[in-house]
Amino acid sequence: MIISRTQVQNLLKVYELNNTTSPNAKTEAVTNARKADEVDISDQSKLKQRILKNISKVSPMRGERVEQLKDQFNKGVYEIKGDKVAEEMIYRLLTDELV
Repeated sequence: MIISRTQVQNLLKVYELNNTTSPNAKTEAVTNARKADEVDISDQSKLKQRILKNISKVSPMRGERVEQLKDQFNKGVYEIKGDKVAEEMIYRLLTDELV
């Protein structure tokens, strides 16, 4: 097959026409693709976000109180009150049910 000079010139003209319209088409395609992007956050991630938000509201642990409890525990004088433990367990169970 022989390709003539005229055929090459015609092909180049077509290529130039396609190239001049192509950048706009590409830009529109990219813009449309960007509009179609969506973010879907899972229920588990939403729950983690709520937990982290609520944790940040809780006052930080007092280092002095922690050290005091450590000393009591190490000396063997730390007293565990069963009713307080049970009360806290029930409170946390109910809180978990509501969240």
